[in-house]
Amino acid sequence: MTESTIIEFRSRVDGTGPLFAEVFRPKADRNVPMAAVMAGFHGTRQNVLETAKRLASKGLCAVAVDMRGRGESAGAPDSGAVEIHDIMDALDATADRLGDGVDRNRCSIVGYSGGGGNVFSAITKFPDRFQVAAAFFGIADYAFWHRSRARVDCCRTMEKWIGGGPDALPEKYQARNSVLAAGNCVRTEVHIFWDEGERDCPGSMNERFAEAARHAGNESVHCHVSREGDKHRWIHGYPETNPDLIAAEEVFVPRMLDRHEDISLPSSGRLVVPGYVVTRRFAFWVGDGQAGTARIEYNLEPSLSVRLAT
Repeated sequence: MTESTIIEFRSRVDGTGPLFAEVFRPKADRNVPMAAVMAGFHGTRQNVLETAKRLASKGLCAVAVDMRGRGESAGAPDSGAVEIHDIMDALDATADRLGDGVDRNRCSIVGYSGGGGNVFSAITKFPDRFQVAAAFFGIADYAFWHRSRARVDCCRTMEKWIGGGPDALPEKYQARNSVLAAGNCVRTEVHIFWDEGERDCPGSMNERFAEAARHAGNESVHCHVSREGDKHRWIHGYPETNPDLIAAEEVFVPRMLDRHEDISLPSSGRLVVPGYVVTRRFAFWVGDGQAGTARIEYNLEPSLSVRLAT
């Protein structure tokens, strides 16, 4: 048996609200691991409610998030910048509401298309918060995606939400490039799904992200590419329109349920800041988080220090 709850919250960054998420969890269970469930570029939580219900029936607390400007949530979308903070705010608001019903230290995330882009953004901007990430045909680099012209309709929307294209506003698109920051999430287990025939979100973005993350030392990045003749094909869409995608849950859901690794940052290191990075110990913003990148060096012991890398 599962139960559902509507969570209303506000952005901890700029106060935007009300924002909403719909939460499904196994009834009466305690310390349930959480998973954010993210819809496509033009989607809302309504597109992933059935997926969230199914994940809850498998033992997860599934949080279907309407970031700012989606569904009933207030504010304006920004294609992968401050709106990504809404995801973490939703998970924290859920944990505050449900108390010991969930385990706030065991968060994961899954998303489809634009939601897959949210996955890449979330694990690089919040590098010590997600145990497991599952990105389906996602957007790892918004400038690359725009220049591919794979989805002209989405290009127009991006230009509206961001203020222009990548040639005119390169720094804004740098803040939305997860490939640059793939080395941040070295302790997150990442599963990336796409089909060899994928056209809407070219698979080369996924390959570039995986290569960069592995080069930085993440040995838990797994690319799942379906091909002609396979039993299941990871064709672009939602699980409710392509039931093959449900089979992929056999790969990542057990990991979301079972994985309880130490994903805290190493005691010292470097991070790439794509607009902003928020960790359990500190946050670093480049302006308002909408434009530009930085490279920082940090030490957590014996006392916290963070500085721009030379």
